[in-house]
Amino acid sequence: MGTQSIIMKPNGIAWEGRYCHLDGYPSGVGAAILEIVQRDGLIFAQDVLFNKHKIWTTINGEQGMTNFAPGTHSYEKVEKPGVPIGDVVLNIKNKDLIQENSITVVGYGESIIDNSIPIEKYVITESNLSGYSHCKWSYLMSNEGLQVEYYNGKGVVGIVPWSTNPLDIEDVLEVERFL
Repeated sequence: MGTQSIIMKPNGIAWEGRYCHLDGYPSGVGAAILEIVQRDGLIFAQDVLFNKHKIWTTINGEQGMTNFAPGTHSYEKVEKPGVPIGDVVLNIKNKDLIQENSITVVGYGESIIDNSIPIEKYVITESNLSGYSHCKWSYLMSNEGLQVEYYNGKGVVGIVPWSTNPLDIEDVLEVERFL
């Protein structure tokens, strides 16, 4: 569950990224990004994932719209009226399950907050990518789809169309070829 990844978006002729600490496999972060973009659209999803938050503990399209069932490592769907998707929930139950300085971003996951560090320090680019060599996967959120890359000398695995069922991402990419 501790597979690190980088989520990225185009930025002119280059890209910029954010770090995600957990569930970096395509069936985790990749599927969650597909789910989020299908629900909210690419522009809104990029705004929440890149502009409003600096770094992610996990990306989960149902975060904050579910309750964690302690001891089961699973979530159950619940209604949370009055909390729009993309907004922050500060009164987190089961706070011991996440980092002390993380917050739930409804419909997006757990984001780490540290207002003492400017967001620019968290931006990943080609110039500082070597500092993230522990990350196994990257996900470029482009207009064409979700470009998935595996950092084990394998390079780009494929581009997944935004219309792909999130549960099918590993089959579409034939992920087992890369592991």
